[in-house]
Amino acid sequence: MITESLETARQLSPDHIFESEVPVDDIIIVIDNQKISQVLINVLTNAIKYSSPGTKIVLTAITAWRPG
Repeated sequence: MITESLETARQLSPDHIFESEVPVDDIIIVIDNQKISQVLINVLTNAIKYSSPGTKIVLTAITAWRPG
């Protein structure tokens, strides 16, 4: 999902540099995929809008819950 969102953002603004930082292990969550994708695109669109061309935009995913 993060990779797809970043690819959409790259198409919207090829003048920005997009990167992601995600855990090595897959993150499995139960969500509404369409709504969360829209949220990610909105965040990335705002980052594009409020930053200069050539700026690096990094989308980071972390896990706070540890099975135990």
